[in-house]
Amino acid sequence: MKIIHISPVFLPYRSGMTNVVYNQARQLVLRGHEVEVLTLHYDKSWPGEETIDDIKIHRIKPLLKYGNGGFVPGIGQWLKQEIKNTNEPFLIHLHIPFFGGQEIIWMMRSF
Repeated sequence: MKIIHISPVFLPYRSGMTNVVYNQARQLVLRGHEVEVLTLHYDKSWPGEETIDDIKIHRIKPLLKYGNGGFVPGIGQWLKQEIKNTNEPFLIHLHIPFFGGQEIIWMMRSF
């Protein structure tokens, strides 16, 4: 199964939420799932996309940033493309609080 974790922070940023998302994603990979993390792209020195321990990471630049959250319309565009290109069941795991992120997911609920 494909599992997409959406989190405002992820590696190389260090935090409790980063640890939770990484450990959940890693354990799911070890159980044979395809796991991707969609997170915010704050630091220009970080790559927009990379793979760490078989976890595909996609970083999207926020339109507006507020602390570790941000308004990220790109999440909706990215998810629409993933849904369109996926022919198998998948799960979206939204890690909150993600100020500005959960609103985009909520707006997409109808498709």
